[in-house]
Amino acid sequence: MKRPTKRRHHTVPKFYLDRFANGRHQLIRIELPGTKRNTLNVKDATVHTDFYLVEAEDGTWTDKVEDSLSEVEGAAATAIRTLRAVP
Repeated sequence: MKRPTKRRHHTVPKFYLDRFANGRHQLIRIELPGTKRNTLNVKDATVHTDFYLVEAEDGTWTDKVEDSLSEVEGAAATAIRTLRAVP
């Protein structure tokens, strides 16, 4: 069974995470109950393999949900950049 090529799905968009990152696109993740911390790159944060992968009616696997979310997130990123540029 062939799987789609997009496997690493962000549950929080990268453009949004980057707003909380340092200049090297890194975040600090604190695992609950708050005793363990580690630094990770935005591209690796909130990633879950095949999170948005769904089985189509014909039994094949599709990541069309991820494709749709990417379009919405792209528009949202543009809108947020535009709003931030307004004095």
